[in-house]
Amino acid sequence: DPKPGAPATDRTDIWFFYDDRALYVAARLWSEHPERERSNDSRRDAPLFRDTGDSFTVALDTFHDRRNGYQFGVTPHGGLYDALSSNERDVNRDWNGIWDAKTKHVDGGWSVEMIIPLKTLRYAAGETQVWGVNVCRVTEWNHERDYFTRVSPSLGSGQGLLHFSSAATLVGLVLPPASRLFEIKPHLIGETQTDSTIRPAIRNRVDGDLGVVRHGRCHHLERH
Repeated sequence: DPKPGAPATDRTDIWFFYDDRALYVAARLWSEHPERERSNDSRRDAPLFRDTGDSFTVALDTFHDRRNGYQFGVTPHGGLYDALSSNERDVNRDWNGIWDAKTKHVDGGWSVEMIIPLKTLRYAAGETQVWGVNVCRVTEWNHERDYFTRVSPSLGSGQGLLHFSSAATLVGLVLPPASRLFEIKPHLIGETQTDSTIRPAIRNRVDGDLGVVRHGRCHHLERH
């Protein structure tokens, strides 16, 4: 039964910190029934609102255009989720940013600390920043989803974080210029062949390919 604007059952305390290299988000998630906490899936990018049960997710509109942004989510057992959202509708879960989070079970609930490097984010030019921000906490034992700012239940389960036009405003950020993140991902593909039906016969012939992926392009290095 939707109850828009009703107080959350469980209290959540949230802090935002930053320095010249990262944004830090900390939260203390109190729980009336911590023994009922559920977190069944610790895979990267598991859908937090469907499979993992309890979770805490931060959404950042770093250009403050009230349409697009980032999502960073954590389950009580340390499962991570991140995504890009656009036009308050589309979600790209294939995006994997460089960030980290640690969780801990404490008396009466659990806590989380996130570190999001500024190099992971893109934001507008200018030293003083104004961002949109919203937070969603899921407590699965009572099927509750609580947002920092009120969003309409008509948006559907888990869609409130996409609605940046209803987000709060994060002020007081004085950040260095945004920079482009340079990533290199090496890969190795190997195979072993055995074929006694041909002449000369092949037995345990090893072959493979080594390369790197840079900004979505594959660069071949050598073949063995």
